[in-house]
Amino acid sequence: MIGAPAREYSDFVFGNVLQGGPENMLRHPAFRRMRREAAAGRRRCARSCGYYDLCLGGSPGNKYFETGRFDVDETLYCRLVIKQTVEATLAHLESRAHQEETVA
Repeated sequence: MIGAPAREYSDFVFGNVLQGGPENMLRHPAFRRMRREAAAGRRRCARSCGYYDLCLGGSPGNKYFETGRFDVDETLYCRLVIKQTVEATLAHLESRAHQEETVA
């Protein structure tokens, strides 16, 4: 996100480690806004998604660059990388278990 234009988040520039240190950066209003919105997105995921325990709400960066927001739940990345991978793995394991039952 560094270098990405985002006026509402101070272009993701929250301070300078050499001038004020991380403490000041964590208090920056734009950082605090981003953090609140990302937490809201994680809560939405926790309420609505059966895959939450696998990704804990996903990547805030993906959410922002796909939707322009942090407080969203499902993203295309989530559907394609997390959910489809889990579904394919489960289908494979179920198929193998069924084959083993048939052989036995």
